Amino acid sequence: MQTERYSSLLVSLVITIIISTPLFGQFNTYSPYTRFGLGDMAKQGVAQNQAMGGTGLAIHEGNRINYLNPASFSSLDSTSVYLDFGANSFHNHYQTENFSNTWWNMNLHHVAFASSIGKYMGFSAGIVPYSSIGYNIKQEYNDYTHGLAMDTYYKGEGGIMNFYTGTSIKLLDRVSLGVTMNYLMGKLTREREVNFPMHSGYSDITSLNFVKR
Repeated sequence: MQTERYSSLLVSLVITIIISTPLFGQFNTYSPYTRFGLGDMAKQGVAQNQAMGGTGLAIHEGNRINYLNPASFSSLDSTSVYLDFGANSFHNHYQTENFSNTWWNMNLHHVAFASSIGKYMGFSAGIVPYSSIGYNIKQEYNDYTHGLAMDTYYKGEGGIMNFYTGTSIKLLDRVSLGVTMNYLMGKLTREREVNFPMHSGYSDITSLNFVKR
């Protein structure tokens, strides 16, 4: 019985790794505000957490994964192994006086698994989004009096994922202690290009900022 349980745990871990592999290519965001810092910070938690506005620290139940509260891992059903993955979608519309753009996409959001370890301990691991960037902006400067024009393009893509692993132990009937370890990984690419459309003899300027963890 114990051997079958550990086999199920190993299979769940392998499935988690396989499913989470595409997450590293799922940084599909479009917002001009992500040009700064780490970009658009992701809403933390799985579906039940986000359905309650992102809260969930107090959830301590035996039939769901709540990585926001690592102490809850020890309450998981000792006869089950849990695998949780989800997707989300976005619809953005930007409009100015002379420009309008609509953008929609769907991403794989998270992959997580959890299981009890004996009667008083629990374990969970998974990959969840942390932040993402995605923008393509053109800035124009035209000085018709002196015949000078300059176009600046700003492009960015990428994001950061959070790999977590945690465990907890039940100390008393209503008291549990849990800890998690988080590792941020991913890449952010930002590009800036300057063109001079009215002066073909001028060289274009391109700068690339690449960050990888």
